[in-house]
Amino acid sequence: YKMIYIDKLAGVEALYNRAFAFYTAPVTKFWMHLMMYFIFLGFHTYVLLYEMRFISPLDLTQLAWTEAVVWIWLAIWLISEVVDWLDSVFDDRAKLRYTSDSWNRIDMLSIFFYVIGLAFRITPSPGYFQAGRTILACP
Repeated sequence: YKMIYIDKLAGVEALYNRAFAFYTAPVTKFWMHLMMYFIFLGFHTYVLLYEMRFISPLDLTQLAWTEAVVWIWLAIWLISEVVDWLDSVFDDRAKLRYTSDSWNRIDMLSIFFYVIGLAFRITPSPGYFQAGRTILACP
């Protein structure tokens, strides 16, 4: 009886190892990242075109759930980039690799513009709101 139980565990472990190898493969990570980016672009475009409206920055209860999803998604992206940067700060070779990678520069520039756009978006003035919407449409 114990031998059958051990064989079942070995099968589960083998299945886990295969799934882990599949999801950590570079090509799988690339396609998953690409799919999630297109989903993000869909949410972002929908928010900019239909859901973004002028609200008081003190009353976030009027914020559309789709806009909240975009804000959370971008906060996670920002945290991920900061963690990557902090990893590179303590390793000289990684620092050179991080700063010389053009994708990291583009990511940080996009995050910078998005933070500026959000700052304009939550400013209690319709003129700043439109400027923020324009900046948010750029990256």
